[in-house]
Amino acid sequence: MVRRDVPAPGAVAPTADTVAPTADTAAPTAHTAVPTADTAAPAADTTADTAVPTADTAADTAVPTADTAVPTANVAATAVPTGTASAESTGVTACVTALFPADAFTQRQPDFAFICTDPYPRHGITEVQAQVVLGRGNARSMTEGMREWATLGWYQLAAYSVYRGRCCRAPAKLEWAFDLACPLDEAMTQLERAVAAQDAKEIDNAVERYTQEARCITKLGQASNFGQSALPGAGLNSLQQLLARVK
Repeated sequence: MVRRDVPAPGAVAPTADTVAPTADTAAPTAHTAVPTADTAAPAADTTADTAVPTADTAADTAVPTADTAVPTANVAATAVPTGTASAESTGVTACVTALFPADAFTQRQPDFAFICTDPYPRHGITEVQAQVVLGRGNARSMTEGMREWATLGWYQLAAYSVYRGRCCRAPAKLEWAFDLACPLDEAMTQLERAVAAQDAKEIDNAVERYTQEARCITKLGQASNFGQSALPGAGLNSLQQLLARVK
C-alpha cells in the first residue's frame, strides 16, 4: 500500500511544474504588452507625420486648382468656334439646297448638316430622301425635287458624293456596314474631289468609273445591299441634271 502512495506525491510535483511554465508564459505575455505599447508610439508618430503631408498637400493642391481655373476660363471664352460650327451647318444646308430643283423645299426648309459628318452613305441617302419628302409640306403633288431624287436610282450615292464635294470642307471618311464587292467607295471619293476642284473632265471620269463599279457590284449580286435590283441606267440623266448646277 505504501508503494502505491509514493507515485501520488510524485504526480503532484509535475503538476506544480506545469503551473510554473504557466507563470513563465505569463511573463512573455507581459513582455508582449511592451511591443504593443511600442507599436502604439509609431502609430502615433505615423499619424503625426501623416498629418503634416496632408496639410502640405492641401496647401500645394490649392495652387494647381487655382491654376486650373485659368484654362477653364479660356475654354469658356472659346465660344467663337461653337458659333462657327453652327454657321457652317447652316451654310452646308443652304449649299445642298441650292443643288436641288427650285421647288424642292418651298414648303419646308431642310437640314442637311449631316451630309458632312455622317460617314455612312447608305444612311445618308436615306436621310436625304426624308428631307426631300418633308420639303413637299402638305402638298399632295410630287415636286421636281422628289421626282429627280426618285429617278436617280443607283446614282443617288453619286449625288451624295456631289453634295459632299461641293458643300463640305472636310467630309467624314466613307464607311460601310459590309464589305464592298467592288471599290465603289473609291469612285465616290474620286467624284467628291473632282467636284471640289471644279474639274469638269475629272468629274466625267469619276462618273464613268462610278458606273463601272456599280455594274460590277450588281453582277456580283450585291445590288440589294444598296437598295437596287438592276444595272445602273436612266438615273445617269438625273445625275447629269444635278451636275449641270455644279459645273
